[in-house]
Amino acid sequence: MRIFLIRHGDAIKKETGIILTKKGLTQAKKVAKVLSSFPITKVYVSTATRTQQTFEPYHKLRANVPFVNTSNIKEIYRTIVGGPPKEGTNPLREKEDKERIDLFINELHLLSDNENIVLFTHGNVIRYYFAKALKFDPKELWENLIINPGSISFIERRKDASYVKMINN
Repeated sequence: MRIFLIRHGDAIKKETGIILTKKGLTQAKKVAKVLSSFPITKVYVSTATRTQQTFEPYHKLRANVPFVNTSNIKEIYRTIVGGPPKEGTNPLREKEDKERIDLFINELHLLSDNENIVLFTHGNVIRYYFAKALKFDPKELWENLIINPGSISFIERRKDASYVKMINN
C-alpha cells in the first residue's frame, strides 16, 4: 500500500475562514500534476476549506478517482506532536483529536495492500502519521519534522512494516 500525504497549500486566515493564498493555489496545481501520474485508487480529503481547495485541481484532472470528504483527518492539536499548548483550547481536544486520528489510521490500514491512497490533510496529521508508521514518539516531531505547505510525502506499507519513501516533495 502506498499512502500519499498531501499538506494543503500555503494558506491565510480571513474573516470567512482559512483559505489558500495565490501561492497555495499554484502549489495545489503542482501537486495535482505530480499525483496524476500515479495510479491512485482512493482519496480522502479533510473537510477544511484549505484542503478542499488543494484537492480541487487534482479532482479536475482525475474526476474518476473515488474520494471521501472526512473530518477524521482535519488538523490535530499541536500538543499531540510536541507543540506548545494554545491558550483557550478545550482541555479535551488533545484526547479527542488523538482518538479520532488513531481510529482513521487503524481503519486505513485494514484496506487492501494493493491500494494507492491519498490524504489531503494537515501538517500535524502528517507528522503524527510518520510517528505512528515509524514507531516514534510523536512528541518528538514538532521541531524535528517540518512539513511544507503544498508538499507531497509518502509511505509504503508492506505487511506490518512501514517505509518512508518521500518527505516534502
